Amino acid sequence: MELKKYFPTVVLSDIHLGSDHSHTKEVTQFLKHIQCDKLILNGDIIDGWQLKRGGKKWK
Repeated sequence: MELKKYFPTVVLSDIHLGSDHSHTKEVTQFLKHIQCDKLILNGDIIDGWQLKRGGKKWK
C-alpha cells in the first residue's frame, strides 16, 4: 500500500487542459499521490479557446 501525502484542501487553477503548455501529466501524477478532503478547481482548468481551434486533445 502506497502512503499518500495528506492535505486538508488542495486548490488547482490555470491548468489549461487542451493547450500545448498544459501540465496534464504533472497534475495527474500529483493527484494520484495525494489525499485531500477538498479539491477546489479554481478557474481555467480547461482551455476552451484552444480546443475550439483544434488544440491538443486528451482522453
